[in-house]
Amino acid sequence: MQLAERVGDDWAAVAVARRLHDELPGDAQAAFLLASALTEAGLADEGAALLVPLADAGVLTSNQQFKLTRMLMFAGQVAEAQRRARELLPANPGSQTLWERIAQTKSFRPGDADIDTMRRLFERTPETRPAARSAIAVALAKAYVDVGDDAAADVALEAHAAANRARFPFDLEAWQRGARSILTAFEALEPPRPAAGAIGAARPIFIIGPPRSGTSLLDQVFSRHPLIRGGGELRCFLLASRELGGFTAPEVGSWLARASRESVDPWHEIGRRYLGLAEERFGEGACFTDKLLSNVHRVGTIVRALPQAVIVHITRDPLDVAWSCWRAQFDADSAWSSSQEGIAGYLQCFAQAMRVWGELHPGRIVEVAYENLVRAPEETIPRLLRACGLDDNPATREPHLSRRAVNTISYAQVREPIHARRVNAAGDFPLATRKLAAALERAGLGG
Repeated sequence: MQLAERVGDDWAAVAVARRLHDELPGDAQAAFLLASALTEAGLADEGAALLVPLADAGVLTSNQQFKLTRMLMFAGQVAEAQRRARELLPANPGSQTLWERIAQTKSFRPGDADIDTMRRLFERTPETRPAARSAIAVALAKAYVDVGDDAAADVALEAHAAANRARFPFDLEAWQRGARSILTAFEALEPPRPAAGAIGAARPIFIIGPPRSGTSLLDQVFSRHPLIRGGGELRCFLLASRELGGFTAPEVGSWLARASRESVDPWHEIGRRYLGLAEERFGEGACFTDKLLSNVHRVGTIVRALPQAVIVHITRDPLDVAWSCWRAQFDADSAWSSSQEGIAGYLQCFAQAMRVWGELHPGRIVEVAYENLVRAPEETIPRLLRACGLDDNPATREPHLSRRAVNTISYAQVREPIHARRVNAAGDFPLATRKLAAALERAGLGG
């Protein structure tokens, strides 16, 4: 199971965990392992349903109960997640991560007593404990943003970022060189052959966009169409193309040279493996979405391995994206988010990559702006569906009615009807966003 998780085969991990659970009926640890595997595979609702009876029976550890709250959040049961988190609080009143979970599952109002409690805990948490300090700082920042306190949010967010920089060192220049190397590798290749048949016959719909740009909302929109299954952040393409390593020029060149000696079509093999992995999840012939954010680096491979796939690129105002990333609690894979320069550099690389992919593969990428999607869904969504070769369906304008689990920090936002309240959200916090705006300006993404 650990090997399956390590290589990114979420469905294999579920299969192994399910076998263990079947062999050990009633075993709480086996149930927890299965629930965890289901959650990582995008089925947090099933994972939570498995653990709730065990939690109510008192057989889960406090750590397992805490992780159950995360599953409930992703399953859309946010109020239940908060209730269970608060039940853990009396035994763990000084737990920074528990307060972070509570902050994630509520909306704060001025005068909320929880804010003072978190502030006192933040002041007692030393910088020598960066993980704990990061957790309580981001919880406190969430509260200050909810109540509209720009100055206090600025202080808390700077503390949150400083703690994460201590946890996750990040070399922006090295990361940018790696991202550029990927583009160089594919700029040197011959253009792929035109796809046979209509693009609408494609089974996968890849959704590309930086974190917090609206990819989860778009995934929900598509998943409401009767012909499409919502896949979320699938790791299938990452697994299918693993032999390409980091997709850099030397790795791609070496891989193609080996394939030439073996007289095989390596792109076709990647596509075949990808669709085989997807069939394990969705069944044969299903149409599905795939919104793994790192696929931005694999567009050149996707268009060759899956010539009929649809690629949708969602854009959003850079400052709104940066502001949302600045407030988020990401992990080590997104270490760029712990500084304003890192966020600006990441978004600059993302924009450059999509610009190059568009130039190399004209007509293959469907563009949609987040602002148009939320301000005018009745016009934008039908136009988007047509561009993807799909008939219109009114259900796509009600993504909040979907009951599928959402394994991203947009778990609560996607349960709301489409609205434009977050357009220019950064404008309400000029002090907390001033350094972000300056960094974006230096990266050529301002104004």
